Amino acid sequence: MLTPSHWQMLRREAQRSSATTLRQLNLDTPGRSADLSLRVGPIHANFARQHFDREAFGMLLDLARQAEVPAAIRALFDGADVNVSEARPALHTALRGNLGIGALAESAHRDALAVRVRMDALHDELAASGVTDIVNVGIGGSDLGPRLAVDALKDYHDGRFRIHFLSNVDGSAVQHLVRGLDPARTAAILVSKSFSTQETLLNGALLREWMGGGERLYAISANVDRAGAFGVAARRVLPMWDWVGGRFSLWSAVGFALQLAIGREGFARLLDGAAEMDAHVLQSPPEANLAVWHALAAIWNHNGLDYVSQAVLPYDERLALLPAYLQQLVMESLGKSVHADGSPVATATVPVLWGGAGTTVQHSFSRRCTRAAIRCRPISSAWCAPTTVTPRTTPCCCPTCWRRRRRWRTAPARATATSAIPVGGLPRCSCSMN
Repeated sequence: MLTPSHWQMLRREAQRSSATTLRQLNLDTPGRSADLSLRVGPIHANFARQHFDREAFGMLLDLARQAEVPAAIRALFDGADVNVSEARPALHTALRGNLGIGALAESAHRDALAVRVRMDALHDELAASGVTDIVNVGIGGSDLGPRLAVDALKDYHDGRFRIHFLSNVDGSAVQHLVRGLDPARTAAILVSKSFSTQETLLNGALLREWMGGGERLYAISANVDRAGAFGVAARRVLPMWDWVGGRFSLWSAVGFALQLAIGREGFARLLDGAAEMDAHVLQSPPEANLAVWHALAAIWNHNGLDYVSQAVLPYDERLALLPAYLQQLVMESLGKSVHADGSPVATATVPVLWGGAGTTVQHSFSRRCTRAAIRCRPISSAWCAPTTVTPRTTPCCCPTCWRRRRRWRTAPARATATSAIPVGGLPRCSCSMN
């Protein structure tokens, strides 16, 4: 565990490093972009727009080592009780690979493989039926992950089913949804670990009545008895486990709607890609570990530079739901007030995440962040550009860069972080052109 002296050192380094502008850092440091870039598979991340120099970044890597981050990652994969308050592991990595060591991790992976066999069987059953529409009913992690993935991977849909999502208990939501569906050709998947989530049960009951019974009801739950009492046959209930948090459950049977959208081979490829990233995170030292770099950059911005929020601005429309997904994934995971041992946390643990589709927000809150005369707190931002565009047309979320994008000097398709807005609202981009 890091001590108060570590956090004081972080703030001193942030004050020293931020005295030099990002433009000057890029001009004065040959090879900075290459030194602060990592590639993992098809993903290239460039951290040259982070407001730290090599000395500060080295300090951050030292903090990761002192905090024993590699050992903590290993414990996560092996099934240690990282959820100390509930004495549970967090083995979502076992859903997509077999990298954990020990009986618990290996058993979890076998369970995940067995459920994939059942998912395939139910998939074949639905494909052979007259069902044309699938409604995924859930909320939180039972909705945000699958909804994002189905939308993001729309180019890979096989066209067999139309996929819909229902989370809001507002009556107009279900009314508008069923208006374009045929009850005899619709199946519903109720996703709730406890099968006691009120929003899901209410919407499920409305759909059950509308469909004329539970013949085409499916469930993803750890509570088979409650699902059965609701009218879902046991063979149509796919399990969840207490070692998978809802916000990490896309890779489990919670992703059944996604598999129905992109096919079993597509879903298998998704899991393989996640397993490739898992292997990188587990096996790479901090100085070459993309996940560690992202974490250190977040700590630097929030705890060092006092950036109180982070804007996520995807310029690829297929990732428009990414900010909402990350809001739960990050803020629910890190929004803590105590350490694992129960002692109070003396530092801020997570910024507020917000955002929207980049091109759209250029004409809304982007103006407030970069041009407003009134003072605003610093923020950090991250954006993603589509992989098919060229450097000349890759948009930056900074209006200054938007006006000057012909001078764009970075490579295309980079998931980059970040642009900073100083107190006073004056436009200042981390791109070297400013």
